[in-house]
Amino acid sequence: MDGTPVFSLAGEGLKGCTITGLRGILNSTTNFVLSRLEHGGSIEEAVKIAQKEGFAEANPRYDLEGWDAAAKIAVLANALMDASVTPYDVDRQGILHITAKESQRAVREGKHLKPVCRAWREGSRVRTKVGIEEIPHGDPFAPAGETGSILSIETDLMAPIIITETDPPLYDTAYGVVNDLLCIADLQN
Repeated sequence: MDGTPVFSLAGEGLKGCTITGLRGILNSTTNFVLSRLEHGGSIEEAVKIAQKEGFAEANPRYDLEGWDAAAKIAVLANALMDASVTPYDVDRQGILHITAKESQRAVREGKHLKPVCRAWREGSRVRTKVGIEEIPHGDPFAPAGETGSILSIETDLMAPIIITETDPPLYDTAYGVVNDLLCIADLQN
Protein backbone atom coordinates (compact mmCIF):
# COMPACT_ATOMS: atom_id res chain seq x y z
CA MET A 1 0.00 0.00 0.00
CA ASP A 2 2.83 2.35 -0.92
CA GLY A 3 3.25 5.00 1.79
CA THR A 4 0.21 4.05 3.89
CA PRO A 5 1.32 3.79 7.56
CA VAL A 6 -0.04 0.28 8.16
CA PHE A 7 2.72 -0.86 10.51
CA SER A 8 2.60 2.22 12.73
CA LEU A 9 -1.21 2.10 12.82
CA ALA A 10 -1.13 -1.50 13.99
CA GLY A 11 1.84 -1.04 16.33
CA GLU A 12 0.77 2.21 17.95
CA GLY A 13 -2.98 2.37 17.37
CA LEU A 14 -3.99 -1.18 18.24
CA LYS A 15 -2.10 -1.74 21.49
CA GLY A 16 -3.80 -4.44 23.54
CA CYS A 17 -5.51 -5.95 20.50
CA THR A 18 -4.58 -9.22 18.88
CA ILE A 19 -4.83 -9.12 15.13
CA THR A 20 -6.84 -12.17 14.13
CA GLY A 21 -7.08 -11.65 10.39
CA LEU A 22 -6.02 -9.60 7.41
CA ARG A 23 -7.77 -9.22 4.07
CA GLY A 24 -6.47 -6.98 1.34
CA ILE A 25 -6.07 -6.01 -2.27
CA LEU A 26 -2.35 -5.32 -2.23
CA ASN A 27 -1.12 -5.53 -5.82
CA SER A 28 -1.95 -2.56 -8.06
CA THR A 29 -0.98 -4.27 -11.30
CA THR A 30 -3.30 -7.25 -10.88
CA ASN A 31 -6.14 -5.08 -9.61
CA PHE A 32 -5.69 -2.78 -12.62
CA VAL A 33 -5.65 -5.71 -15.06
CA LEU A 34 -8.81 -7.23 -13.56
CA SER A 35 -10.54 -3.81 -13.71
CA ARG A 36 -9.67 -3.54 -17.39
CA LEU A 37 -10.93 -7.07 -18.10
CA GLU A 38 -14.35 -5.97 -16.82
CA HIS A 39 -14.50 -3.59 -19.79
CA GLY A 40 -13.53 -6.22 -22.34
CA GLY A 41 -9.79 -5.62 -22.52
CA SER A 42 -7.14 -8.33 -22.47
CA ILE A 43 -4.44 -9.04 -19.91
CA GLU A 44 -1.77 -8.11 -22.45
CA GLU A 45 -3.40 -4.74 -23.27
CA ALA A 46 -3.87 -3.89 -19.60
CA VAL A 47 -0.26 -4.76 -18.76
CA LYS A 48 1.02 -2.52 -21.57
CA ILE A 49 -1.03 0.40 -20.23
CA ALA A 50 0.19 -0.27 -16.68
CA GLN A 51 3.81 -0.37 -17.88
CA LYS A 52 3.37 2.84 -19.84
CA GLU A 53 1.90 4.54 -16.74
CA GLY A 54 4.89 3.33 -14.72
CA PHE A 55 3.40 1.09 -12.05
CA ALA A 56 3.88 -2.33 -13.70
CA GLU A 57 7.29 -3.94 -13.89
CA ALA A 58 9.01 -4.50 -17.22
CA ASN A 59 8.46 -8.21 -16.52
CA PRO A 60 5.07 -8.40 -14.75
CA ARG A 61 5.28 -12.16 -14.19
CA TYR A 62 5.63 -11.88 -10.39
CA ASP A 63 2.52 -9.70 -10.23
CA LEU A 64 0.40 -11.78 -12.60
CA GLU A 65 1.37 -15.08 -10.94
CA GLY A 66 0.60 -13.73 -7.46
CA TRP A 67 4.16 -13.70 -6.11
CA ASP A 68 4.20 -9.98 -5.29
CA ALA A 69 0.92 -10.30 -3.37
CA ALA A 70 2.23 -13.44 -1.62
CA ALA A 71 5.32 -11.54 -0.47
CA LYS A 72 3.17 -8.66 0.82
CA ILE A 73 0.73 -10.84 2.79
CA ALA A 74 3.67 -12.81 4.22
CA VAL A 75 5.31 -9.58 5.46
CA LEU A 76 2.03 -8.34 6.94
CA ALA A 77 1.28 -11.68 8.62
CA ASN A 78 4.80 -11.84 10.05
CA ALA A 79 4.84 -8.25 11.29
CA LEU A 80 1.25 -7.92 12.50
CA MET A 81 0.31 -11.46 13.49
CA ASP A 82 3.68 -12.79 14.68
CA ALA A 83 3.64 -15.44 11.95
CA SER A 84 6.66 -17.07 10.41
CA VAL A 85 5.76 -17.52 6.75
CA THR A 86 7.53 -16.92 3.48
CA PRO A 87 5.92 -16.25 0.09
CA TYR A 88 6.48 -19.95 -0.66
CA ASP A 89 4.14 -20.84 2.24
CA VAL A 90 1.28 -18.77 0.82
CA ASP A 91 -1.49 -20.68 -0.97
CA ARG A 92 -1.14 -18.66 -4.18
CA GLN A 93 -3.21 -18.25 -7.32
CA GLY A 94 -2.40 -15.73 -10.04
CA ILE A 95 -4.71 -14.07 -12.56
CA LEU A 96 -3.41 -15.46 -15.87
CA HIS A 97 -6.37 -17.85 -16.19
CA ILE A 98 -8.99 -15.06 -15.89
CA THR A 99 -10.68 -13.86 -19.08
CA ALA A 100 -12.64 -10.72 -19.95
CA LYS A 101 -15.70 -12.93 -20.42
CA GLU A 102 -15.36 -14.24 -16.86
CA SER A 103 -14.89 -10.72 -15.45
CA GLN A 104 -17.89 -9.39 -17.36
CA ARG A 105 -20.04 -12.30 -16.14
CA ALA A 106 -19.15 -11.39 -12.54
CA VAL A 107 -20.16 -7.76 -13.14
CA ARG A 108 -23.50 -8.83 -14.65
CA GLU A 109 -24.08 -10.89 -11.48
CA GLY A 110 -23.36 -7.86 -9.25
CA LYS A 111 -19.79 -8.81 -8.39
CA HIS A 112 -16.18 -7.95 -9.20
CA LEU A 113 -13.24 -10.33 -9.53
CA LYS A 114 -10.53 -9.07 -7.18
CA PRO A 115 -7.02 -10.28 -6.26
CA VAL A 116 -7.48 -10.79 -2.52
CA CYS A 117 -4.76 -11.59 0.01
CA ARG A 118 -5.72 -13.17 3.32
CA ALA A 119 -4.07 -14.13 6.60
CA TRP A 120 -5.99 -15.75 9.46
CA ARG A 121 -5.37 -17.70 12.61
CA GLU A 122 -6.08 -21.41 12.73
CA GLY A 123 -5.34 -22.41 16.30
CA SER A 124 -1.77 -21.37 17.01
CA ARG A 125 -0.89 -21.23 13.30
CA VAL A 126 -1.29 -18.33 10.85
CA ARG A 127 -2.47 -19.35 7.38
CA THR A 128 -2.08 -17.21 4.26
CA LYS A 129 -3.67 -17.16 0.83
CA VAL A 130 -3.67 -15.10 -2.37
CA GLY A 131 -6.39 -15.70 -4.93
CA ILE A 132 -9.19 -14.34 -7.04
CA GLU A 133 -12.45 -13.77 -5.19
CA GLU A 134 -15.87 -12.68 -6.36
CA ILE A 135 -16.62 -9.55 -4.34
CA PRO A 136 -20.27 -8.36 -4.22
CA HIS A 137 -20.95 -4.70 -5.13
CA GLY A 138 -21.83 -3.82 -1.51
CA ASP A 139 -18.55 -5.11 -0.07
CA PRO A 140 -16.03 -2.38 0.93
CA PHE A 141 -13.51 -4.05 -1.42
CA ALA A 142 -15.70 -3.63 -4.52
CA PRO A 143 -14.87 0.05 -5.23
CA ALA A 144 -11.09 -0.58 -4.99
CA GLY A 145 -10.58 -0.25 -8.73
CA GLU A 146 -7.72 0.37 -11.10
CA THR A 147 -4.60 0.96 -8.95
CA GLY A 148 -6.36 1.25 -5.61
CA SER A 149 -5.48 -0.87 -2.59
CA ILE A 150 -7.39 -1.78 0.53
CA LEU A 151 -6.60 -3.59 3.76
CA SER A 152 -9.00 -4.84 6.43
CA ILE A 153 -7.47 -5.55 9.84
CA GLU A 154 -9.53 -7.79 12.10
CA THR A 155 -8.84 -7.90 15.83
CA ASP A 156 -10.16 -9.64 18.92
CA LEU A 157 -11.42 -6.38 20.47
CA MET A 158 -12.63 -4.16 17.61
CA ALA A 159 -14.71 -4.32 14.46
CA PRO A 160 -12.60 -4.57 11.28
CA ILE A 161 -10.55 -1.48 10.50
CA ILE A 162 -10.42 -0.77 6.78
CA ILE A 163 -7.69 1.32 5.18
CA THR A 164 -8.22 2.37 1.57
CA GLU A 165 -5.73 3.92 -0.81
CA THR A 166 -7.57 5.24 -3.85
CA ASP A 167 -5.53 5.24 -7.06
CA PRO A 168 -2.29 6.57 -5.56
CA PRO A 169 0.20 8.48 -7.70
CA LEU A 170 3.70 7.07 -8.02
CA TYR A 171 5.14 9.49 -5.46
CA ASP A 172 3.22 7.64 -2.72
CA THR A 173 5.76 4.82 -3.08
CA ALA A 174 8.61 7.33 -2.80
CA TYR A 175 7.01 8.73 0.35
CA GLY A 176 6.87 5.21 1.78
CA VAL A 177 10.64 4.87 1.35
CA VAL A 178 11.28 8.29 2.93
CA ASN A 179 8.95 7.44 5.83
CA ASP A 180 10.79 4.13 6.39
CA LEU A 181 14.13 5.97 6.49
CA LEU A 182 12.76 8.51 8.99
CA CYS A 183 11.48 5.67 11.20
CA ILE A 184 14.90 3.99 11.08
CA ALA A 185 16.54 7.30 12.00
CA ASP A 186 14.14 7.66 14.97
CA LEU A 187 15.11 4.19 16.19
CA GLN A 188 18.79 5.17 16.14
CA ASN A 189 18.24 8.31 18.24
